[in-house]
Amino acid sequence: MLDYPAALAKIFQACPLIGTQILDINDATLAGRVLAENLTAPHPMPKAAISAMDGYAIMAGNDTPHYHVIGESAAGRPFTDTVSKSEAVAIFTGALLPEGANCVVIKEECIISDDRLVLHEKLTPQAGDYIREAGLDFAKDEICLHQYQCLNPRNLALMAAMNISKCLVFTQPNISIISSGDELCKAGDAQEKWQIASSNDIALKHLLPPYGANIIASHHVKDDVQALTTYLQSQVTQADIVILTGGVSVGDYDLVAQSLAAIDDYQTIFHGVNLRPGKPTLFGKTENCLVFGLPGNPVSAFIGALLFIVPALQKMQGRSDENATPPIMQAMLACDLPSEGKRSHYRRAKIYQRRDNGNHGNATLYAKALPQQDSAQLKMLSEADGLILCPANSPAKKSGEIVDIILFSQIAQICANT
Repeated sequence: MLDYPAALAKIFQACPLIGTQILDINDATLAGRVLAENLTAPHPMPKAAISAMDGYAIMAGNDTPHYHVIGESAAGRPFTDTVSKSEAVAIFTGALLPEGANCVVIKEECIISDDRLVLHEKLTPQAGDYIREAGLDFAKDEICLHQYQCLNPRNLALMAAMNISKCLVFTQPNISIISSGDELCKAGDAQEKWQIASSNDIALKHLLPPYGANIIASHHVKDDVQALTTYLQSQVTQADIVILTGGVSVGDYDLVAQSLAAIDDYQTIFHGVNLRPGKPTLFGKTENCLVFGLPGNPVSAFIGALLFIVPALQKMQGRSDENATPPIMQAMLACDLPSEGKRSHYRRAKIYQRRDNGNHGNATLYAKALPQQDSAQLKMLSEADGLILCPANSPAKKSGEIVDIILFSQIAQICANT
């Protein structure tokens, strides 16, 4: 049975790049998309020297502190004449530096009376004072945003400053979600004792779109092989990824493997992972579609989606294996942990930061496993901040030891990695 890194490697090997499209910078879906090209600055920024402060533009090196103010330069309204050695131009932050001037003196360092400017005693302005030179932010022809970089609002602000209004990005994968089980019904309709409100589909529909998923279908299928097979066949021809929740184990009503076996050109890549929760997780593919089978228990399904499907979405949009993999951090245990068995156990945990020795100490991450680790308990999952990674056959651990963790908030930052 595969461990998690080996299973994720097989998923990455099977992930295709699914195409590109051009989007406008004002498109609300652009943040979070992955660039399919380098973006090169068509001009420097700033385009010419500008003032970094409000003050007066002069030519440094004058022997006298007295200047004649001959005009002003404001952002969007530049002074168009040339400044001579004994002249000054009132200038405002962001305004173009007039020709002839090579420094700015700020208002606090001079006295102004009508059109006469006198510098404070002992002030010796130097060339370049309070000036932002041309190209200070970026140079002409500089690659400022790189292919395979995931765009965030800061990147898009830079793209606008570069005067670029459109860019080529990787297409978002189309996702179809299938929930199976006779016991499932819509939230709000679970009236009978045997009924369970379906939560896996809700979790997936809200979890995956920020990572680039385009949800094209979400459907509930009863425990019927023919019905499941028929619907599966229709979805693998429309979606880039089909996600099934429930029915992936080996019970009498676990019908997913049987239904998949009847799908044209489907092949299973792995079925079972040495992982708790999530042992029955399944992954396979057809010619044009990836198929994930997640356990029906809601904690297993959610963690499986975070650990397997979110990275696959990123990989399909051009991210490297490293940048698509959930980042592992370290934390100090705030509880004792028992020894583990033959499976790696990803324990749900509260993870918090505390400064040692008061506010002036170093900030340390602490991890405390939640008391209940049953894969059916959503309340515990909702209270968790992340996972403590406990390797298979690892010995018991004491409070104060260092452990590997995955923060849920850090998984959310996959798209910020470059």
